[in-house]
Amino acid sequence: WRVANRLAERVAIHLLSLHYSERADALKDLQGRINAWIDEEK
Repeated sequence: WRVANRLAERVAIHLLSLHYSERADALKDLQGRINAWIDEEK
């Protein structure tokens, strides 16, 4: 989970640099990718 935490930090910083409207769409896409990635790790 250390890798996941580092990834989350990078993502958070990246999203903060985007405009709010873009951030919302990016977050939805990102959540889908992370969920898929977590499922693969199981």
